[in-house]
Formats: sequence, C-alpha cells, structure tokens
Amino acid sequence: MYFTMTKNEHGSVGFAQARYAMHRLFVEQHGWTIAGLEPWGDSAEDSSMPSDALMKWMPRYLVNAMEQLMGTHGVSLRELAVLAATFEDLIHKEAAGRLEELYDMLELPTSGHIGVADSEKVITYYTAMYTSGGNTTVRTVQDIAQRKAGLDKRTVAWLKDVRHQIMERESQCDAASGECDKLDFPSATRVVEEIGEKYGPFNDGLCQDLKATLMRSEQEQTGLVPLSDFYAEGVKGSWNFSETTDYLRELGALDEERNSVIIPNYVSSRPNCLTASTIYMVCCRNECEGKLAHLERKLATSSAVPERIVELIESLAPGKLSKTLADGLTDVASENDGWVSLHSKAFANWMHQVYPRECPRPHAPGSSMGPQTADEWLKEDTAR
Repeated sequence: MYFTMTKNEHGSVGFAQARYAMHRLFVEQHGWTIAGLEPWGDSAEDSSMPSDALMKWMPRYLVNAMEQLMGTHGVSLRELAVLAATFEDLIHKEAAGRLEELYDMLELPTSGHIGVADSEKVITYYTAMYTSGGNTTVRTVQDIAQRKAGLDKRTVAWLKDVRHQIMERESQCDAASGECDKLDFPSATRVVEEIGEKYGPFNDGLCQDLKATLMRSEQEQTGLVPLSDFYAEGVKGSWNFSETTDYLRELGALDEERNSVIIPNYVSSRPNCLTASTIYMVCCRNECEGKLAHLERKLATSSAVPERIVELIESLAPGKLSKTLADGLTDVASENDGWVSLHSKAFANWMHQVYPRECPRPHAPGSSMGPQTADEWLKEDTAR
C-alpha cells in the first residue's frame, strides 16, 4: 500500500496519506476504526483536525511528536510502522488497564494464578464489558453479570479457544491434566489483548448475517434493497432496520434514483460499529478492501492500464468480465491519458458495478459519513 501512494520530493508521504494508510491497516488486520483516523466525522459540520480527535485518547506528548514529524519532510515507511505500533501499544495498555480494574472489582489478586472458575469469570466478564458498546451502565459486578448472560454459546466457545491458545503458546498448561484454565495476570492480559485483536474477524459472522438478511430482499443481484422491503425486513427479522431516509442519505447508503438501500454501504456504515474501546470501534469490514489490496500488491503502483486491471480482476474469480464492464474501465482510462487510478472515485464506481454486493458506492452529494475513496479522503484532509 505504501508503495502505491504518491510521495513528495523526499520520497515520503504526508499526514493525510499516513492517516489513510494506518486506517486501512487497522481495519484490515483487526477491524478497528480508530478515533482520529476514521474517514468520517461526527457530523456534516465536523471540521476538527484529526489531532483534535487523537487528543481525546492519546497523550499530549505523542500528539506533539506526531505534529513535529508531520512538519518535517513527511513520513517514511519505517516511521509509519513506528506510528502504527505506537497506536497498537496504547490500545494494549488500555486493555490491560481495564483488566486491572476488573480484577479489583472482583477482588482477585494480580499476583500468582487464579482458579479455573475465576479465570473463566474474568474473561467472560471482560468480554461483557468489551461488547457493551460504550454502555456506561455496565460498570459494577452486577451489571457485568447481567451483561454476561447475553454472550451466546458461540462467543463463549470462542473465548475458551482464545484462552487455551494463549496458555498453550506460553506453555502454562498443566502437564498432568492438560488443564489450561488457571490464569496469572500477565497471561490474562495477553488473552484480553488477543480478544481485542481477533474480535473484529470473529464478529464478521454477525456482519455476514446482516448482509445475508438484506440480500433476502435484494433486487435482481444489484446490491440494492427497495426501502419498503428494507423496513419490512426490520419488522419481521432479527435486525432493526429503522433508519430514516435522511439518515441513510447521510450514511451514503441510499440510492435516490431507485429509492433503495445500497447493501455494502449500509453493512459497513457507522451505526453497525461496536464502540468497544475509548480508542476504536469494531466495524464490519469493507469487502472491497481485500480486492483493492490485491491490485496494489500485484501492481505496486497507483495507476495501471485498463487491460492489466481487467486481467487481475478476472483472476480473483472464474469467468470473464462482460464487454460492458471492460469497456466501462476503458472509458475511465480515457479521462486520464489511458491510465486508471486505483484510488479514484471513477475506479471505485467501476468496482461497485463489478461487485455491487461487496464494493460500496463512493461518496455521494448529501452524504457526510459515506464511503470515501483515497483521493477524496486526501483532498478533504488537505482542505482542512
């Protein structure tokens, strides 16, 4: 991804590009949308600088260091990696701090091992707090115990697997019994760190259920659900589809012409994110990101001729693209001296036509929180 980004005369990238790259990295690896790196603001009127949002959770000295770094010759690949590692370290520290608070609430010792029952309680209670979605009422042992009842069997089984994997990795299973459930505080810390890093991919099952529910009412494989069917599905199904048309428009999930909801735009929109941390949200992944990353890896450049892109897209799945779609990409290239920019709105629109269920339609007029292409993101950041 870094190699496909435009560089300055020093071979480095600016803050907007660094922010874009880190956002995509964390979403791809963990499903994290980090405050201050997200592609949308709190409202259409939100014009705060990213550093203002970062200040809500990042220590002042780190924000100052970042601003000094951005004020030099830009950010190298190594510096970008250090920034990303710093963000990840702060997230791990938050998880450890939350765990320590939970130990205190449960009156458990942070030295030595705790028993099997307490080990299970700590991890399930921590997950209950994590999945409370920023619910400030989940703060006492009683609150957490009630919230724990909401963890389904699939989640409980997943937590047990995570715990066992950490214990086996650290050779802390009992040799005689094979028991891997007695945690010490360092091991418990690594378990909750792993929960934070892996919950996004685990949560993808719910995201796929959301998508499948919408696809039950899809109109002729267009990735569109008529509004009447969208609301009807919300009444009879397990998902509460109740957003107003104005809000759907703001999310960039409304097709005005066909009075329909755009499936990939809705699935990856902000309301379907879980506020699991003061630093980040866990959101449904944009399925188009993997396809874009595939093109970036193969091309190692920000632009390519349409024939090469068509060849790579066809390699992702059996079957040739229709002549209409292939010609459409040629038309995109004709507006740019025969080249297609991978990060342009025109290419994002083309990808949406190829993959209407997976690739969101890019930013539309009237949408303040809709999906943005890299070019739109960087232009907006520069304008700020």
